[in-house]
Amino acid sequence: MLESFRSHYEQKSYYPLGQNRMELKTLSGGENAPPEPDWAAIYTDDIDQATAKEHWRAVVSEMREAGTVTVVNGHAIQRLIQFRIEFDRAARNVAEQGKIIRAKRTKAAAINPEWTCMKQAGEAVADIEAELGLSPRRRSAVGKVQRAKRKITAADSYLKPVSR
Repeated sequence: MLESFRSHYEQKSYYPLGQNRMELKTLSGGENAPPEPDWAAIYTDDIDQATAKEHWRAVVSEMREAGTVTVVNGHAIQRLIQFRIEFDRAARNVAEQGKIIRAKRTKAAAINPEWTCMKQAGEAVADIEAELGLSPRRRSAVGKVQRAKRKITAADSYLKPVSR
């Protein structure tokens, strides 16, 4: 009986129009942690991708230890990491060119635009870190995530062994 079912199943195509079977993809996360974004879709530079992965793991592990990580924080964590990378890029540029540069047309001294970008990214990072409870000063203000306790049903006691 089982053999006839197998042969029937193998002969008959259950997938319309020759579509392949769906492959399951493992998502990082678990324990209410948000899945890690696809950094290759956001950044083309391998260094930025590696830096983003490092920042993601550090932030999520720190939030997990503090008990504040949830799935809904995923986008805020992603924004934090993007601003951190933007800060690093601007800081490298300012380190190479300096805070004051010569304007292209007038040759007059001007503030490097990367300095402004670095300053704004730093402010955004500080705000998001405070929102997520990552900065030491704000850590005590953020409460732990309240995990919902599982409601006990009649089915739970049905399969439990009877104590004697």
